[in-house]
Amino acid sequence: MTVLIGFFVVTLAVVAVSLIFLKVRIFAEGIAVTSISGENEIRWDQVESLYFEAIQQRQYGIPVMTSYTLRLADMSGNMLKIPAGLSRARVLANLIVNKTTPLITERLVPRFNSGERLTFGSIHMSLREGIQAKANAFNTVITPWSMFAGVQIKMGMLSILRRDGKKGGVAAISRTPNAFVLQKLLAQMVRTQTKSIPADELIKAAKFSL
Repeated sequence: MTVLIGFFVVTLAVVAVSLIFLKVRIFAEGIAVTSISGENEIRWDQVESLYFEAIQQRQYGIPVMTSYTLRLADMSGNMLKIPAGLSRARVLANLIVNKTTPLITERLVPRFNSGERLTFGSIHMSLREGIQAKANAFNTVITPWSMFAGVQIKMGMLSILRRDGKKGGVAAISRTPNAFVLQKLLAQMVRTQTKSIPADELIKAAKFSL
């Protein structure tokens, strides 16, 4: 037990030291993170995938804090991580989503329109097949576009809505690369949905509460 407590204390100390020496720098073309191991940067136009996680902590049912963790991957698979615990984290998360989502969307739209099957973690979509998503750990649901009713982001989950009221599948935002791009593309497929949802509102909806 003493060994475990000691290990836990050391781990907390390492995390604390890492955050003290961690600096995030935003410049016109991208973002840079400086830590005790050096500086790592990525340009906005190099971002291939954005992973987003927001966890809202509650005490007695009252929200007290929200932590944000973002990971940006380039086309070579190199990863830049924005860890939880930074000051003004929501402002930073909002900025990163706003900077990367339009650029990634611009690259994916022509591929989608040409008939390519796009993959967003466990969710797949194509013009010919519609949307394929996991209903649970064992079953997959295919929703043709004629049955597609929209997409909902709530409590850290992205759900596919169907016109027949059945479940079209669900995926955790934190495990879905480019979740906000996916929401944007799917929203465009619903003719009745003409207003785009601001990134700040999507970020609020993407929170997972503990």
